[in-house]
Amino acid sequence: MFYELNDGSMEYDPVYPRMSVYDVATAHAGADGLYVSTHSEIDGGTGGGYDGISGQETFAYAWATWDDFVISGPSGSAPITASFNVHLDSPQPLLANQPDPYLLASTEIEVGFAVQDNEIGEGFFADATGDIVPSIPAPGMLAGFDGNSDLTTPTFVVPVNTPFSVKFWLYATATVLGDSTSLANADYRLTFATDETVLNLPDS
Repeated sequence: MFYELNDGSMEYDPVYPRMSVYDVATAHAGADGLYVSTHSEIDGGTGGGYDGISGQETFAYAWATWDDFVISGPSGSAPITASFNVHLDSPQPLLANQPDPYLLASTEIEVGFAVQDNEIGEGFFADATGDIVPSIPAPGMLAGFDGNSDLTTPTFVVPVNTPFSVKFWLYATATVLGDSTSLANADYRLTFATDETVLNLPDS
């Protein structure tokens, strides 16, 4: 049975009342960037005798759109190729713990970027314990992600001296499935680069 409470409350399994579940999720978008936090937990140690399987998935999603980016240049300039530098990190340690190797605890993250409503790049990263769903190599922009990484988006072409829109999004889940105490926790933050230029532009 899956629970999607997303309010920090605890609820008991109506079939197997000795199994309790807990989750909490937070999402924030502001001048300091995007932040998502997810936590899922099941507790089978509240009396024993539990012979069923319970599961829970908690998610958090944050996005931001800017519609006033402008690259300045001489009047009549041709469209220009550019890319963004961003930073993705985990303020709190990633955690996925499942004592039974045949069951599951996992955390997942997805980042994405769009310019003028056209997606230019995305990335996915998953960390899991247990034999059912092993850790998944990160494809796309998150290839090689180590929990604290600088990223560069794919290039895009935009006009000079004309406002264009940019959208970033950040999505995370924490999932647990089992018949004993298990938890998964993930915290991620996505910001523009702070130690290098935000936009990569041609030298000319």
